[in-house]
Amino acid sequence: MAERQGLEVWGYRMCMKDRMRRFLVDVLDIHNKDVIEEVIGISSIRHCPKGRTLYSQGETMDTCCFLMEGVTGAFLYTKGGKQISDDFSFVSGEMITPFMN
Repeated sequence: MAERQGLEVWGYRMCMKDRMRRFLVDVLDIHNKDVIEEVIGISSIRHCPKGRTLYSQGETMDTCCFLMEGVTGAFLYTKGGKQISDDFSFVSGEMITPFMN
């Protein structure tokens, strides 16, 4: 049973590596094999549920996120707490960053 679970995890990881490799080559247009392998080694694919905050204004970034699929949005808040939609991204390969005021 443990061996089978290990193979399933290994198969899942290989699938994620292949997906990341395709993303780097096809979307970000990176073709250097050494660079691709280095990026894959320090990268992870994360699935974020709707409504999750990735970054807040003024927050120091320690990660670099790229949109693989889906939609991201940037929102501003008035002093009264009203939410204002500012910017949406749905283009695969676009970098996701916080506001820099």
